[in-house]
Amino acid sequence: MKYASSTEGVGGRGRRRPHAAVPALAAMLAAGWLSACSIEMITPTAEPTLTDTATPELPLALLLPTIDEQPTKTPSPTPTGTPVPELPSDVGQRIFFDPLDDPQNGWRLSQSGAGTVGFSGGMLLFTVNTPFTLLTSELPLEIPADAYIDVTVKTLLCGEGVDTFGIIYRRTEEYSYRFAMTCRRQLRFERFLELDMQGASDWGDTLGLLPGAPAENRIGILLRGNIFTFFVGGVEVFAGHDPMSPTGGLGFFARTEKSENLSVGFDDLSVYALKES
Repeated sequence: MKYASSTEGVGGRGRRRPHAAVPALAAMLAAGWLSACSIEMITPTAEPTLTDTATPELPLALLLPTIDEQPTKTPSPTPTGTPVPELPSDVGQRIFFDPLDDPQNGWRLSQSGAGTVGFSGGMLLFTVNTPFTLLTSELPLEIPADAYIDVTVKTLLCGEGVDTFGIIYRRTEEYSYRFAMTCRRQLRFERFLELDMQGASDWGDTLGLLPGAPAENRIGILLRGNIFTFFVGGVEVFAGHDPMSPTGGLGFFARTEKSENLSVGFDDLSVYALKES
């Protein structure tokens, strides 16, 4: 159908007919809008296939915090054996030493039903098996009149009675002295005429003396003239004097009273000369 260029109006009023270019313009706008609203199709890109690989392990030292290096202190060597106490100030050069681990110096040994005296465990060991029994062992050597004697005493077994043991000093054919100790922390000195006790000091309790068994004590006697000074662990504990025997030999003893079991050893005997007073 063709449209005339003239217009006719209803009721005498004219009406404009649409221009032919309008539909074309509308078509162009619609095409542009669709173009603007079109969705772009994106072809997915194939992802690379992941291959399991072992994770490298780091050394433990790399995972821990770093600690500054500290200087290493060299530990002091552990002392072995019994520490030797300090000597009294007037003690001089050592003139005799016996480790008491063999009979080479002529110690008198014994063995009977009452007990034994012999070398065992690196010491001179006294073992008493019956009550009211005395065992002794002497060294065939006369020591100077003025000297310092010390020895380690090891109590291994103590009975219930007041058993005594210790050092025999200034021993002659008639007289001798004894530095006696007990398992009950007591000390005294005794004087003997042959085998009979003629006198003794009072028993003294000594805190520095280790009681009972097993126990280990270092005891000493300083002899100067008729004065005897007694030491435990290098510390003076008491003194006494007696003029009956000015010189003599040296030995050890162990004596039971009512008990039947006493075992005590002596170790590392030393004899020192004294400095001039």
